[in-house]
Amino acid sequence: MKFSRSLVFALFLALPVVGVLSLVAQKEIAIAQAQTVRIPIKGYDPRSLLYGHYLRFQFDGPLAPDSGVHEYYIPEAKAARLQNILFEGKQKAEIDVRMSDKKVLNYGELYIGGKPYMQVLAEKAASEDPAFSLGKTVK
Repeated sequence: MKFSRSLVFALFLALPVVGVLSLVAQKEIAIAQAQTVRIPIKGYDPRSLLYGHYLRFQFDGPLAPDSGVHEYYIPEAKAARLQNILFEGKQKAEIDVRMSDKKVLNYGELYIGGKPYMQVLAEKAASEDPAFSLGKTVK
């Protein structure tokens, strides 16, 4: 009797874990099968394009899946520099998204002027400080 109670108890504990794992697996399969599309973006609010650690944007153009506001995580150390680049407005911003049936499942890389934003930030830093591009420290 004691063995059967502990077995039933273990099954009741395992059931939620199995349920959550199946939901995660289902989501991951949907993301893996989704189509990746690069869509132009525009700032949601020109006064606060970067909101904390997040780039707030709306999709732009004919492939836009919706007109809602979306957020893309930006590391704090890079946010201010990226904000300055985006406010210059000379380069078009785009983002890779995985979509299924016009529904966004996952965000990919953020691009500024056709280049990944990390590369754009590195180039900007190198142009401002030549020692940065060589990986040297100035004494």
